Amino acid sequence: MFLIRYAARNLTRQKVRSVLTTAAVAFAVGLVVLGNTFINGLGEHTLAEFTRFTGHVQLRHADYDKEWRFAPLDLTVNDFTPLREKLTAVPGVVGVLGRIEFSVMVQYTDESTIVPEDKVVDESTLTDDQIFGRKVVEVTPALGVEPSLERARNRLQRKVIRGSFFSADDAKEVVIGAELARRLNVDVGRKLEIVSFREGIFDAQVTVVGVMDTGSKIENRLAYLPLGLASQLVDLGDSVTQVQVFGDNYKDSSDLRDAVKASGVASHLAVKPWNEVGIFRTIVTLFDTILGFMLVMIVLVAAVGLLNTMLMTVMERQREIGILMALGVTRWRVIGGFLAEATLYGLVGCIIGGLGGVLGSLPLVEHGITLGADNMRGLPMAFEPVVYGILSPAAVGWAIGTGFVVALLGAFWPSFRASRIQPVEAMRKI
Repeated sequence: MFLIRYAARNLTRQKVRSVLTTAAVAFAVGLVVLGNTFINGLGEHTLAEFTRFTGHVQLRHADYDKEWRFAPLDLTVNDFTPLREKLTAVPGVVGVLGRIEFSVMVQYTDESTIVPEDKVVDESTLTDDQIFGRKVVEVTPALGVEPSLERARNRLQRKVIRGSFFSADDAKEVVIGAELARRLNVDVGRKLEIVSFREGIFDAQVTVVGVMDTGSKIENRLAYLPLGLASQLVDLGDSVTQVQVFGDNYKDSSDLRDAVKASGVASHLAVKPWNEVGIFRTIVTLFDTILGFMLVMIVLVAAVGLLNTMLMTVMERQREIGILMALGVTRWRVIGGFLAEATLYGLVGCIIGGLGGVLGSLPLVEHGITLGADNMRGLPMAFEPVVYGILSPAAVGWAIGTGFVVALLGAFWPSFRASRIQPVEAMRKI
């Protein structure tokens, strides 16, 4: 009881010190709550947007992973149309997309190099480029997609910087990456010839309807084609190289995988959740590490500030410690008194900081924070520029608990050290 009375009296005796110490605790707790809300929201937003492009579960030929670097067209998912119907009937499945990954040769004739017929020139002095036009050829990766489903599911159209996305699912059109457009020196409206080689030569005349910038130089070399046209170019019929299955939430990808496997409709295929496919596993690990590091840094900043305040609060009272010990108060009772005082600081500060952090987080939860559409262009997928915070009771409790423990530690260590010196020496401290 003595310790509680002593601690309560000290709180009202030095009001400025009490207010500053309590404010330090409140600030630290509020900062952790706010930082946790933003980081959780950023993590959820990023993974949700990321899996729009990858699908929640991917289906491929059982041996595709062994040769995926070469985009093999002999390791495909056959009979895609009936497979889609069967997958759609599986509980938890809300969408199914098919894609074809392959390589093509893109070419066109640059007629700007042709010398006009009305210009009197000796033809024997002209080059083939000046007579027939310069042939521009580029070998590049291509991706066959289902335009209407891609538009609704992963919003690829938002990465188009010039022109538009496909006008129809069966249109003879192409959307090219910005790097490919630069290499070919073409823009929207240009006619291109797409040539593929697979047990023969297949070609198609297409019109460039859009130029896409994903922010990745590699991705910006892609040529996007309607799935039907892509299938004709590589003679795959009703086959695709990748099937993406979507559920209600990417967090349920493991359950969705199990449901697809249990249905038996894909028993001959490799069925994997998005975070177990190729490089995506590494990306998730790296992303979790970065977010964890950000949160740790916020906690450390808050903890260092709080520890510094508690340290100064105790060390400046060494004279008081010496007097108490000279009066016969034992060392552990002195320490207990400061811990009781820190407990009161911690309780009041944590309550204020917790409420302040919650109130400060509400605008982030309700209205979000805009990262800027221009900034999002540098990302490989079509990300929504607005990030909404996620505020959870567990995060608030964790922040309050962290603040309270740090407040106690900040009081214990300096009071323990101060209580070890002789009372006479302690009383000489100013």
